[in-house]
This record gives sequence, structure tokens and C-alpha cells, in this order.
Amino acid sequence: MKNTPVMWLSIAKKISVFTLCMGLSLLGFSQQDPMYSQYMYNMLSVNPAYAGSKGGIHGVLLHRSQWLNVEGAPTTQNFTLHSPINGEKMGLGLNVVNDQIGVSSRLNIQGAYAYKLQLEDSKLAFGIQASISRWRNNWQELKTIDPNDPSFALSGESFIKPNFGVGVYWNNDRFFASAAVPHLLNQNLSDEAVEAALRRHLFASFGGLYTINDQLKFKPSVMLKFVDSAPLQADINAELIINDRVWIGASGRVWDGLVGMAQVKIRDNFWIGYAYDYPLTEIRRVSGGTHEIFISYTHFLRKPKILSPRYF
Repeated sequence: MKNTPVMWLSIAKKISVFTLCMGLSLLGFSQQDPMYSQYMYNMLSVNPAYAGSKGGIHGVLLHRSQWLNVEGAPTTQNFTLHSPINGEKMGLGLNVVNDQIGVSSRLNIQGAYAYKLQLEDSKLAFGIQASISRWRNNWQELKTIDPNDPSFALSGESFIKPNFGVGVYWNNDRFFASAAVPHLLNQNLSDEAVEAALRRHLFASFGGLYTINDQLKFKPSVMLKFVDSAPLQADINAELIINDRVWIGASGRVWDGLVGMAQVKIRDNFWIGYAYDYPLTEIRRVSGGTHEIFISYTHFLRKPKILSPRYF
């Protein structure tokens, strides 16, 4: 058989289709909920039981640009706001996520409620949340070798999907443990030929605080992520706290990469933080890494004369 241009065009089309399907399958199953490197400073984003745990009205604004230089790579904006009510026996929270991956986007709005139990020397909180998500798939923006190929004559589509989540959070002055399922319902996200679905996620984390001396503290923690039809992911974190003002840390994300991060407490109620992710997978050949930045502010409802730092 001669190597005709038509044959090479057919081969190229098959490769394009395979690559597209692989990319969409990864989009649909590997990373459905946004990934955060500094989740420990924004726990409401993964657990509704955290609502009202900061002793005041607490807000966080975060931006994440993943895999720089890769076209269609994920970008995420996250805003959370929560506060205690009824003498800190309960908490209310709001979590808004804007997530863009390739030609697909999601706007998710969650309302959270937490009920807290004061134990002998610790607190235990139970949380529930209700959410509504608007999903959009702009298939017409896909680039193909042949723009007139009927196989890719896909229109845009959008969905409005409600969901529900639960969580539990325990902490004292030295340790914490958290477990949550942000959305309990598995949902189909496409009416077209490409299969896409939202799978149930389970987030579990735990950690502790160890005092080295008057100026230094050490805070290790672990985050485990379980997703249907995907391998377990684990973030192993270690942070050094300097004078309760500067936090410097590193994380290892199993099967994925390394993270360096730093947070600075500008004032007792104002924080900024930055993290850089370096991938260890094949994406590192084309990616410029991942940048994540946040700012947070707390309006204390009843500020005491001496404000004790909150490490969890």
C-alpha cells in the first residue's frame, strides 16, 4: 500500500480521536472536584462541618492556575464565607467554586450548616450542605483536523444539577480529624456521545501540632482522596510555624508531584498564602507547574484581650 496523503490524514484523525477521548476521560474521572494545595487554610471547601470554626466571620478568596503552558488546563476560583451562630454552637457557610477545564466549566454554589458538640477537652462538629451546579460543555470549541468532520458536529450543552453532602470534624488544641463526602449523588453530565459523569468523592484528613520551642512549631497532616473508578490520592504535608506569623511548608502528592508553600499572617485577622506545585508525571515536559494564591480575612465577633492562634 502506498503512503498517500489520504492515508496519513486518516491515521492523524484516529490519533486525534484517541487523544481527545483520553483527555475527556481524564477530565471526567481523574479530577472532578477541584484540587487545592492549601486546603488546610480553607477546610470549608471540602467539609461543611468546618463552618463556624474560626470564631468569627471568616472569608477566603483563592485562585489556582494548574499546569501553566498547557492549553485547556484547569483554572479554579474559590470563595468561602462562614461564621458561628448561636454562641458558636452552630455554624453557617457559603462555598462558591468556578472551575474551568478545557471546553467544560462548572459554577458550584454550596450552603453549609454545622452543629457543634463541646466535649471534655475537644469539639466535634457534624455538617450538611446543599448545592447547585451549572455545568457547561462547549463542544463546538474543540479543534479538529477537519473542521467539517461530521463526527465532531457537537453542539454546546448545559446542565443544572442539585446535590447534597455531609461531613464530620473533630479537633482539640493539638490534633484534628476530618471526613466528608461533598456530594452524595453520582450524576451524568453529558447528553452527547462523550461519556462524562460526576462521581462521589470522600475526603479524609488528620494532623497534629507539636511545639519545638517558643518560636517554632511543627504541623504535619495528611489528606486522603477517594473517588469512584480512580486510584487513591494522598497529600502528605509538613509545615513549620515561625513566631505564629510565618508558615512554611511542603507537600508530597502521591503519584502526582511536590508542593512548596508559604503563608504570612499580616495581622491577627488577615492572611495571604502562596503555593507552587511541581508535577512528577509526564505533564512536566510541557507544563510550567501550578500556581495557587489565597487571601483570607476574619472579623472576630468577640475579640478577647489576648487572641489565641487557631491552628486548625
